[in-house]
Amino acid sequence: MTIVTLVTITTLTAGVPAYLIVRSQLNAQAWAQVHAAREATRALYRAESEALHDLATLLAERPTLLRLLTEGATDELPGYLDDFRKQSKLDFTFICDDGHLASDVAVAQACPPLSSPAALLWMGRPALMATAQVGDGQNEPIGRIAAGIWLDEDFVSDLAGQTVAGQTLLDSVGNELATSISPAPERNAPVRDLTALDSAGQMVGEFLTGKGEPHLATYFALPSPPDATPLVAEIALSIRSVQTTEQRALAILIASTFAVAILGAVVGAWLVHRLTTPLAELTAAAERISHGDFLTQVPVHATSAEAATLSTALAKSKAAMLGALDESARARDWLFNLIQSIDEGVLTYAPSGVVTFMSRSAEMISGWPAPTAVGRLLDDVLPITEPPGATWHELAPAPGNRRQVETTDRNGRPLVLDVSGAQMSPLARRKCKRHW
Repeated sequence: MTIVTLVTITTLTAGVPAYLIVRSQLNAQAWAQVHAAREATRALYRAESEALHDLATLLAERPTLLRLLTEGATDELPGYLDDFRKQSKLDFTFICDDGHLASDVAVAQACPPLSSPAALLWMGRPALMATAQVGDGQNEPIGRIAAGIWLDEDFVSDLAGQTVAGQTLLDSVGNELATSISPAPERNAPVRDLTALDSAGQMVGEFLTGKGEPHLATYFALPSPPDATPLVAEIALSIRSVQTTEQRALAILIASTFAVAILGAVVGAWLVHRLTTPLAELTAAAERISHGDFLTQVPVHATSAEAATLSTALAKSKAAMLGALDESARARDWLFNLIQSIDEGVLTYAPSGVVTFMSRSAEMISGWPAPTAVGRLLDDVLPITEPPGATWHELAPAPGNRRQVETTDRNGRPLVLDVSGAQMSPLARRKCKRHW
């Protein structure tokens, strides 16, 4: 009996730490995936906000829109806004009546004071919205244009597909507004307690679905209008498989203790090495990926079903984040093509005065091919002739203003340009753009 007791104690001494280490590693790996998905979700929301800001600015600066509003062309205005909405894949566009519009502008409606794109409850539905001032730069703005998308089930389901994690949008008290976790008719949606959100609008936690599916979750508050209660994004990962793996490990421990007491210590040590080594490597890889090191190779281990499952999940998470970055690049390409399609010339330059972009219309007006003009000083590409010796730094209108500038094209022919100034999106504040 003493020998059996000693062997059992020896087996438990080796097995219990192995079980606890495996459990700890599985939990750490699961949380690493949740946090990686959260950062991917932040990047996707940021990309959507930037695209929305640029589209609202582009629409607000269109001369056709200003003409329709100035002339009170209420018959043409709804169709014009609807065409832009369809081309831009927006869910809604409308004119914000800030007290300057004529009363017969039927498409005008009140909208919140937004200084930047924000998530909010609009007409009883969660939405992402951006606004931009409409005016000619010489007089008071005649109003604002609003553009937005609905943050509905389709939107969060698309986020879930790109981040390989459950996505839910919550209101300020923790009620679900849209979710990808399970169909609404089959779900008894739990109310989340969001009182633990920290000063940065973040928290972590756990919850059960109506079917008893356990999840790990992390939360962050979306940008919201001033004095408005923010909406909260929830990123969740089911840990049913992790719990199953823990239970399996516990069963193996008990069986090995009573059935193979003599070999328990040896087998336990072997299991520790077999399970913890790949999990530690996967955890380290997940940490590097969550910090933006997408060149990290995901270790592939076929020695353990659990490690192989987690390795596959981590590889999918990495691929999803790379896909999110690729989606952001495609959005930029789409905006580039949209700018190229408008008749007004568009030219951007850095604060140093170096040309960074020129649309096809700008090429036709200036006589400069874009590959030749980009990288040159704007004062060399379009030298100002009146007043003599003036520079674009001195004469360029401020964002939202217009000004006529006398210059010459590449062949020396005189040009009189009606120039409007605009500032690029917040992530590119050190660049400016000019329309004519």
